[in-house]
Amino acid sequence: MQRREAVKIVTAFFGASLALPESVFARIAEPLGDGIKPTLLAGKQRKLLAAISECIIPKTDTPGAVEAGVPRLFEILLQDCYKAEDQKLIMDGMVNLDADCKTKQGASFAKLSKAKQIEVLTEMEKAERAIKGKPGFIRMTKDLVKFCYVNSEVGASTAFEYQIAPGRWNGEELYKMGDKIYL
Repeated sequence: MQRREAVKIVTAFFGASLALPESVFARIAEPLGDGIKPTLLAGKQRKLLAAISECIIPKTDTPGAVEAGVPRLFEILLQDCYKAEDQKLIMDGMVNLDADCKTKQGASFAKLSKAKQIEVLTEMEKAERAIKGKPGFIRMTKDLVKFCYVNSEVGASTAFEYQIAPGRWNGEELYKMGDKIYL
């Protein structure tokens, strides 16, 4: 990966995060320990969210979204920071996704193969992007999953190189293959 690609990735993340509600940024600064119990989603919805999250950020040589605790953080931020209409959009999207998979694929989304899950989500995203305007279910979900991952301890310390003050920036410094992206 070249430095240019690394910068594109970080820029894409921060550009996407601008679509998140401001309250998400305030909430993420608070401790989200075990004392906070998310109550918005039911058991099947949590399994579906975990499957979607793992498709968006799968486990590779670094932990995936589920290992980073993204589904729990996603639910907390969704219930505490999103407007009721946006919560409904995401929850209805989850119901519709599962119903469509049962109708078209013969199984719920969580029971499909990983390749088929990714194919279904990719088609949904293409359809949403074709409709200009406010982001729909998959784009909002994808943005929040990425935000939760990058702001998790696992994401910040394992997938990325977290340094509070990385030092002087030198635009001519070459990116070495295998180096982590600074956050």
